[in-house]
Amino acid sequence: MSSPSVHVADCDGLIIPFARKADAEAVAAQWNIDHATGPSDGPHRPATVVEVDAWLGEGAVWEHIPGYGLMWAATVSYLPDGECVREWPVSGCWAWEFEENDYTTADAEWVTLYRPGPDAVTDAHARGSDRDAVAEAYTIARAEALRLCGGHPDARP
Repeated sequence: MSSPSVHVADCDGLIIPFARKADAEAVAAQWNIDHATGPSDGPHRPATVVEVDAWLGEGAVWEHIPGYGLMWAATVSYLPDGECVREWPVSGCWAWEFEENDYTTADAEWVTLYRPGPDAVTDAHARGSDRDAVAEAYTIARAEALRLCGGHPDARP
């Protein structure tokens, strides 16, 4: 007995396998709507769907349409002396469950991290599905990043 074919959505290089053709086509169609206006980081290719005999790629084949929703995020970057060098205020974008850096089921979550390198940048990032909760988490993350930035391991004395 042969295994069923897999329907692969190619969303501008993001490859997502589906058990059902209709699910793959629905995700590709929504992806094209979401990316129709053109991103700030350059043009995107339209999403397409192809059928393959078997899935040999990484990750499981989706048996259903993945979660999808409006996600909110904000990021700020500080030098060791506390100077703000980049800030992206709270803004929203539509994201799929397979877009792991953008999608979450949490109202809000935040993280601070040291970026390696000679600039010794410390980032604060908040994201989530609730704009007000993300704004609150962002305030907490910013304060924590400011508290930590002077201790960046790559900072020069």
